[in-house]
Amino acid sequence: NAGALSLVRSVGSDGNTPGKFNCPRGVAMTRNGLLAVCDSGNHRIQLLDSTNGFAFVREFGSYGEGEGKFDKPLDVAVNSKDEILVTEDRHRVQIFDSQGGAQFVEQSWYLVV
Repeated sequence: NAGALSLVRSVGSDGNTPGKFNCPRGVAMTRNGLLAVCDSGNHRIQLLDSTNGFAFVREFGSYGEGEGKFDKPLDVAVNSKDEILVTEDRHRVQIFDSQGGAQFVEQSWYLVV
């Protein structure tokens, strides 16, 4: 079938250990090739190395209300500063520095670009 798409690769499986997901919701790529995966059911963001077979690099976040914590993160994006933006069920956007081990930068109840 002309124009048909075929699966190239699948990454991860069901679970809560590094490299496994519970309801992944969104993905984004950093400038240096890290795939940020919004692992909603595990209340975290996982970073995988797209230049090394999508090997697990690190994760950040856990369940909660404070800075750097999530309640079912909904999506992830990367901005022009290579920061990782995470939306979640608590009606906020949290911004993290992808270069320094995903350190919390700021949060906003309203995103202004």
